[in-house]
Amino acid sequence: MPLEHVSMWQNGVGWKRITAEKASHFFSYTVPADTKCFICDLCHNYVTFVNQGQMRCHFKHSRGDINKECDDRSQNFSRREEERLRSTITYPLKIHLNATSFFLEIGFLPLPFRIMASSEKLNLQVLVSAGKKLLLTKNITPSNFSTEETVFYPIDHIAEEYVVRTASEGRPHKISELNYTCEGVNSNGTLFDFDTGKKIPIDGDIEVGKKYYLLISNGCVEPKYPQGVLLIKKLSQDGFSVYLVSANVISKSTSEFFLKFRARLTDKPTQLIAVWPIVCEGDHCIKTKRRTLFFVLKGDSSVKVEPFSCERAIDVYSVSDNPSLQLVSLENISRIRMVWAVRLSVLRYISLNYDVENISQPSFPGLVSCEIRSEDGTPFNKGVYHALPRRRQLHIKTPYEGKIVHIKNGEPYFSQKIKAETEVMLDKISYDDVIHVYQGLDLVASVEFIRQRKENSLDDKNILLKLKSCTGDYVYFSPRYGRSISKLSDIPKTKLFLLNAIRDGFIRIDALKIFIKVIQNYI
Repeated sequence: MPLEHVSMWQNGVGWKRITAEKASHFFSYTVPADTKCFICDLCHNYVTFVNQGQMRCHFKHSRGDINKECDDRSQNFSRREEERLRSTITYPLKIHLNATSFFLEIGFLPLPFRIMASSEKLNLQVLVSAGKKLLLTKNITPSNFSTEETVFYPIDHIAEEYVVRTASEGRPHKISELNYTCEGVNSNGTLFDFDTGKKIPIDGDIEVGKKYYLLISNGCVEPKYPQGVLLIKKLSQDGFSVYLVSANVISKSTSEFFLKFRARLTDKPTQLIAVWPIVCEGDHCIKTKRRTLFFVLKGDSSVKVEPFSCERAIDVYSVSDNPSLQLVSLENISRIRMVWAVRLSVLRYISLNYDVENISQPSFPGLVSCEIRSEDGTPFNKGVYHALPRRRQLHIKTPYEGKIVHIKNGEPYFSQKIKAETEVMLDKISYDDVIHVYQGLDLVASVEFIRQRKENSLDDKNILLKLKSCTGDYVYFSPRYGRSISKLSDIPKTKLFLLNAIRDGFIRIDALKIFIKVIQNYI
């Protein structure tokens, strides 16, 4: 079967993706694999470029390759494509070093809100094992996992793979987001980022001039390494050694050194950047209310999504004068859980969270400066405030035309256009108000007023017990209560019970009265 995942060596650039048709413009003859000119992106074996006679030019593997486990060798490649793509997802793994030892941490991506909400009812647990050895057991609770950031836990065992699965009361309970195999440590060498400790994925970028850790089985490091590579031993433990490694030049020999560890040396690492609309962006997680997102993809790579059945949602637009730059749009993102570039360094893939009601306060980039102040000149920068402005008034001035949206108790109060360099005064500011300032279509500032919470001794367990023991008639439980419930972060079990009631649409009347008293005491 013709090879479709091949790169060619270019001096000063490194390995660059190429097709057989483009290779024929450089070579009108057959180029053997031992020239080390072309390499397979999937297995990192050097390949032969065939261009002779009437035969259509193509790449092929050599029969003498030691490693023959390559998807491009398979005649059933199309049926294994999803399996291959899933293997390109590198789930989080970290290394931590101190003066005398090191240990690994396994990470869990942000969980969908529905899983967090249902976990208490089902008593869900996450189990991590290596072979027959159980390494980690964690209950799925808001205190152990997050809907907004990656959570890491230490594991005291080095293995080539870690199996993550879920169970309910000791019985298997499959949840797709938490049932997978996490690639571990290859005894022949695995690279980690020096600054963050995160594992470099297969075919990930190694940047010239940056430091990395190399975790490798004792005795597997060759005594000689190419000029331009720095290798310093740091620690030894449990049959493995940790080295500090870096490269100060791109050459064929330095690139071959990192290819042994399934990584690519480059001076222009791959980047996947969300550019429109403005979103809430956290640790590997993007939250948005929009159904279409635009990314800029920099580098020699392509974009994939999970579930893989959503690939039709991807549209790619090339930039004519810059072949290494692409604009990528994703449609109907409510169906997409993850988007990533196939070749990324240090885990830069993004988990998408299309959850309108639970988007937290965003950190807006400084695209446009606007002035928000009280009557006495006190500035109110973007953020949350516990004291109202003087006379409950705000004065707002912006450099461009836009609009101001005033929200009270989670409901739109009014919207007002604002002209460039013209001051607008808002009055009747009260607690639970949110002021959004737009310039054009961009949300550039947001100010929220929340009453300082009183010291309280609310008992989460007792409140939940009271709510569950209610026997009154069922009444409608409006979604408008969601905003108040979202503030009950100190009583998470009660919060989950009430959120489930909102999703059901009803609650017992005596439970509703308890809820109202809780809010009055809590705020």
